[in-house]
Amino acid sequence: MKKQVLIALTAIMALTLSACASGQPTETSAATTPSATEAATTTEAPAEATEATTSAVTTDEKVNLSPALDPENSAPKAVFDAAMDVYRLFETETVNIDAEAEYRFEDEDFDRCKVLDERIDTADEMKSWLLCYFSEEIANELMGNGMYREAEDGFLYCAPNAAESEENGGGMSYDIIDMTEDTVSYEVAVYLTDEATESPTILEFEMKKLDNGWVFTAFPYPY
Repeated sequence: MKKQVLIALTAIMALTLSACASGQPTETSAATTPSATEAATTTEAPAEATEATTSAVTTDEKVNLSPALDPENSAPKAVFDAAMDVYRLFETETVNIDAEAEYRFEDEDFDRCKVLDERIDTADEMKSWLLCYFSEEIANELMGNGMYREAEDGFLYCAPNAAESEENGGGMSYDIIDMTEDTVSYEVAVYLTDEATESPTILEFEMKKLDNGWVFTAFPYPY
């Protein structure tokens, strides 16, 4: 009996030594070595994060490309304020700019800064945006007032300082004086101060319904 046990143990030891000599991995070494799939997963994660970061587009919250002005169903103040917010960006304020991207035109002695919003950083794109609020004539006047100029690289650059604002707490009042199917006329009383004895400046604004919707065709800047 002892002889048979010794023979069996000898056979097991011989098989074990044979496996080690042939270089076959043990269960322990296999468990601690990462697979090719796991390694690939580990290296791909940072690449996805980088791609998501570089695909972001810079936009300006002051720029609404589809305002849908509706004088038939909106209060006069809401319609007027939407257009005034845009008009101001050509008078006393500006769209967001990149202060580090400068350009100087040969006929100017100051540096301009590049328009940051990629949706309106060319002349054609900015004018298309203006036509959502104003007629062709008003849009051309705003594009030509010098606040923004297109450089040789095809992008718009903004003047360094907007005009000083004279707006204050005086306020305005709005009245619709005439409305048809395709035309609305407003009368706006502008108070430059909050003094009770002040006589307001009365201005008339007009909107027309064109193929692209309602736009202002008369918009005298009140300041």
